[in-house]
Amino acid sequence: MISRVALLLGAGSVLQASSEAAAPCCQACEPGKEKYYSVPDPDEAHPECGECCLQPSRYHFWKWFEPKLLRGDCASQGFTKYKSTGTDGVGLISVTSDQYVRADAPKEKACPDKLHAVYADMHDGDKKQVILSGKALTIKPSGNNQSWAVNAEFDPISCSAVVDFNVPGKPGPPPVKLTATLWYSIAADFKKTEFEFTDQSGTLAAKGFPLNRWVDISDVIHEKSSKSCPAYLRAVFADMHDGDKKEVTISGTSLTIKPSGNNQTWVVKSALDVATCSASIDFNVPGKPSPPPVKLAATFMYTTTSAADDKTEIEFTDPSGSLAPASFPLNHWVQISREARGAAGIMI
Repeated sequence: MISRVALLLGAGSVLQASSEAAAPCCQACEPGKEKYYSVPDPDEAHPECGECCLQPSRYHFWKWFEPKLLRGDCASQGFTKYKSTGTDGVGLISVTSDQYVRADAPKEKACPDKLHAVYADMHDGDKKQVILSGKALTIKPSGNNQSWAVNAEFDPISCSAVVDFNVPGKPGPPPVKLTATLWYSIAADFKKTEFEFTDQSGTLAAKGFPLNRWVDISDVIHEKSSKSCPAYLRAVFADMHDGDKKEVTISGTSLTIKPSGNNQTWVVKSALDVATCSASIDFNVPGKPSPPPVKLAATFMYTTTSAADDKTEIEFTDPSGSLAPASFPLNHWVQISREARGAAGIMI
């Protein structure tokens, strides 16, 4: 497709199925097809250009999905550095495209050389201090009288470290080493870093399954994002605090939440504010065990790292300040599967 955030879904959507290839697809077009390109987000700090081969007779069809689709190639617009190739969609409603960035574009999703921040632990409910200096990663408790420390080697290529929490003084350490991966998360008006923990041994959960997230609370950057709220989304999320799964559906401004993977049958419905990509959620519905005593704000975020596919997550806060300060993250749900549709409601 033209871009991971456009073509089949339209410039206003950001989620779709995708498969990646290792080599360019469209340096030369087969007979009967011509090159087309799109720069879905030209105002971003580091925009991308997608290039594909299409039948000219189908141009207006694809133009309906991607208004910024034009005849030509990315090189003519200054995008000459090949990044990746992806195929999106199914059957006739699919397209393969090459992604390009400008030759002087910086490396994306680069890991920091230094980091010193306090994180809210979504599973344990406490806080941790993380210090990164080069390849040296140190984790300590924060806000309590514990005095343990964990040291690990940070891999700047994968933005991750293998962490052994079984150290003197650490209460309830995991029975296996966990992989801590640094993610960058972006909401409509703020961005911050997070650490996601997985068990690559497969002992506690499937490899890559998010067991926990630590969310930065000391270095949040408040700025507007060019990311758009999805017009349609149906995804299953892992609940970092409760340890179960939830199914979330967005259709326009309608938001529905249901349990997933168990025999519960409760349903929560709310209206989505597409400007902030957030909703007020009242979990006090029939059949929902232990609902929060107040309505929570659910904010959709896009999260990315260097060695994994991007995904969505939902941050929950208490605007009333009854449970915690209004901006403090009480819980995160992390996407583990998804289904998306194009602008015409076509499943892809």
